[in-house]
Amino acid sequence: MAKLKMYETATHRYVPAGKDVWGQQVWAAYLKLPGGEVLAGYRYRRTAKDFARLRKLYGPRTPLARWEECPPELVATG
Repeated sequence: MAKLKMYETATHRYVPAGKDVWGQQVWAAYLKLPGGEVLAGYRYRRTAKDFARLRKLYGPRTPLARWEECPPELVATG
């Protein structure tokens, strides 16, 4: 498997955090603040397949986010 890279936006930095209880990749989101970074939670990164499925369900003009929230209790660490 290829090594997962870090993603960065203007407000957040996303690093691989492991998998959830079902084996799906989870990312840790860090909020960028002037004094440093703070853990903002865990997220799933939607794939092209996810976007296609959601656009078919909700319509092509519905705005969709790349990152989806993941409850912290579902993240399997260690």
